[in-house]
Amino acid sequence: MLDFLAGAPWPAPGVPVTVEPPLRWIAPNRVSPGAPPTCHVLRTATPLHRPVLYVHQDGRLLHRERRATALPDRTLTLAARWHDRVDPGGGEVRVSTG
Repeated sequence: MLDFLAGAPWPAPGVPVTVEPPLRWIAPNRVSPGAPPTCHVLRTATPLHRPVLYVHQDGRLLHRERRATALPDRTLTLAARWHDRVDPGGGEVRVSTG
């Protein structure tokens, strides 16, 4: 915000990041080119035993990560190692479980 107020252009809106059930939500829900990578936090609607999280964009697998057991209303983290593989001109990024 300070950069914008000082005359810099407003940053690009970034690529939306969404989840598929049984995942409920993810934050942050955007990946912005050039922004420092930050891990994501998710929530699930149902218990998941050692889930594998898949990150796809336009049918391309960007990342796969196995996590410990996930429980509803408990935070589940997803690393940001895949941010540099996101196509800024592509479609939304989808996170699913397997």
